[in-house]
Amino acid sequence: MKQHTMTELCDIFYEAHGIPAGIFSADNVLIRLFSDFGENRLQMYLNDCTEILDHDEACAVLMYDTDSSCWCCIPQDGMKILLGPVQTGRNPSFRYEGIREYAPERFRDISLCLLRLLQGKEAVLKDLTADFAERKQAEYMFEAGAETVNLNSYDEIYECVRAGDLSELESLLETGSYTAYLNRVITNWDEAYTVYHFNLAKTYHAALGAGVPITELARLVELYLRDLKQDTSLAAIKSGMRRMLYDFTRYVNQYSDSRYSPLVNMALMYIKEHIFETIEVKDIASVCSAGISTLQHRFRQETGLSLTESIRKRKAEKACYYLRYTAIPCGDIAYRMGYCSQSYFIRQFKQTLGMTPAEYRSREGRLM
Repeated sequence: MKQHTMTELCDIFYEAHGIPAGIFSADNVLIRLFSDFGENRLQMYLNDCTEILDHDEACAVLMYDTDSSCWCCIPQDGMKILLGPVQTGRNPSFRYEGIREYAPERFRDISLCLLRLLQGKEAVLKDLTADFAERKQAEYMFEAGAETVNLNSYDEIYECVRAGDLSELESLLETGSYTAYLNRVITNWDEAYTVYHFNLAKTYHAALGAGVPITELARLVELYLRDLKQDTSLAAIKSGMRRMLYDFTRYVNQYSDSRYSPLVNMALMYIKEHIFETIEVKDIASVCSAGISTLQHRFRQETGLSLTESIRKRKAEKACYYLRYTAIPCGDIAYRMGYCSQSYFIRQFKQTLGMTPAEYRSREGRLM
């Protein structure tokens, strides 16, 4: 197999999988952060890690496991480590799937991916790992004095970020309830750090879900993490959190595809987020709150393709990365892309690119 540079490996892994992941060097320094992915394909990608990331520098891969709603780190030995907030004394610790604790120091610096959400300093982050299976959405609880505050209380604000809606965001912030909320939960530096990182994480993922390039988001995240270190008062931190919301929302505005209507952009986003599944037009219409015929008409009118053609095209593009950079069998690629059979995958691929997957691999494959 050709020896790729670390940067090439990062690009290959992101393009092939489209899941949240970070690659770490041997001394656990984060090298690259990847994009978001809405469904759990963890075991499938664990199998691929050995093949794609067989590299001396690739120490670990960080992913988000939606089955447990937890970040997890996969070291070279392949054991999955859940990074749930487990309260032990004054510091959070990480654990091997609830079997035994894992020293937190080893992965303490992966903050760009975790955004320090698990590093609650001396503040208390309740351990919600046990009941993630029963809850559709985790409610991160923060104990501020005698009061327990739900950090997800202002999800409508993050929806404004995702939609790039500056006017609605401004309207929500002008009510003063968000400022009152910050004043209530931020009364000391420990609380400030926890709420700041949580806000940064939620804002980051809202913008990421809207399609903002991850390289742009990474720079913005680093800027705000640096600002946090320089802030000298609680008031400055609170002001920074409000500014953060505006900045990320502007990024979404800047990078949203203005060629398409919100309805078509939403359909395109659904296809992107569910590209590894079997995608039905009726499911897209349901998510977009539109009739099937209305959605199909608008989509073809704006993009020049039918929904079915767009799904087939995007699946073929994803499959190309597997064919180009890995030796994964065609049948396995078909399964990964959500096709019911290898023969159907081959027909769909050839209809899109004019050649079979085997012909594409022979022509474009970069394995040596």
